[in-house]
Amino acid sequence: MLLCTNVVTTYLIVLYGWDAFAATTVEDPIPRVWGLDFTEQRDLFFNLFLIGEVTFLVSIYVLGADWWERVRKVFVWQQPES
Repeated sequence: MLLCTNVVTTYLIVLYGWDAFAATTVEDPIPRVWGLDFTEQRDLFFNLFLIGEVTFLVSIYVLGADWWERVRKVFVWQQPES
C-alpha cells in the first residue's frame, strides 16, 4: 500500500507538471490547471510531494534490517565458484 501511494503521488505530480506546462502561454503564464487557481495548485503540489516523501520514508522503515541486508548483498562482489 505504501509503495502504491508513493507511485500514485509521483505520477500525479508528473501529470500535473505536464498539464501545467501544456496550458502555459505567453498571454497566461499562470493558468488554471485542473480547475484550480495558483494558490490551490501550490497547496496540491506541496501536499502530493509531502505524502509521497512520507510514504517512501515510512516504507523504508517498515521494510526493516533484513531487507537492507538483502539490498546490501546485491552490491557486494562474490567470487564465482569454479
